[in-house]
Amino acid sequence: MSLKEAWREAFPAESARKVVTYLLMSWTKTATRKVPDFTWAVGEPDLTQTLTDVLRDGSRAEGLSGAWGSEGTSADRDPVTLKKRKGFRTDITYYSDREYPKILSLTFEWKKLKADGNSRKAYWGPKGMGRFFDVGGYAHDAPFGLMVGIYESTAQLEHVSALKKAMNMDDAIGFLHYIPGGDGKHLRHPSVEMPGLAEFDTQHVRQSGGFETFTFSHLFVCFPG
Repeated sequence: MSLKEAWREAFPAESARKVVTYLLMSWTKTATRKVPDFTWAVGEPDLTQTLTDVLRDGSRAEGLSGAWGSEGTSADRDPVTLKKRKGFRTDITYYSDREYPKILSLTFEWKKLKADGNSRKAYWGPKGMGRFFDVGGYAHDAPFGLMVGIYESTAQLEHVSALKKAMNMDDAIGFLHYIPGGDGKHLRHPSVEMPGLAEFDTQHVRQSGGFETFTFSHLFVCFPG
């Protein structure tokens, strides 16, 4: 098995897909309710905290025994002085050791997508995908993570297309250290890791957790019109 694919042996893919299916189903059900505390006007941190509570409440009924987390904190510290060099706060996480030694650890980073280019850079740049590449950052001991883009409604689906175009621009390519797919493209369509769930996958150079690569699946959700 190649170095690019070695992480698969340690990753419980079917269980991960079950978790992602449940998360997307829960988003749709919650957004469809159109309650004031779960609309486009609500800030992304509040949306993800609310969704985490919804996920916890229904998780056992879906046969998921792992733990959901929201706004979890961690830090990169100097190994000698233990002084904090940089802090991190994750949006949504899921952890299960039910299939030990295959540990399922999923980190979901959420970003709103708008018409302006700043929202697209917030997704792929240092405050989005880049948080997975910081020393001691997101999913530092895992080979896989998920980005979730939120757009307002189906009328704004073009924001996803604009993001994909931006992720193929030189500044994004230089920052993200892509590993191209077999067709030479950076964005891998259709998703292999989350078929029928994710819009596309990307793989990147990242050495941590015993792996030399890091793979994302990219999910997109919106609110009903």
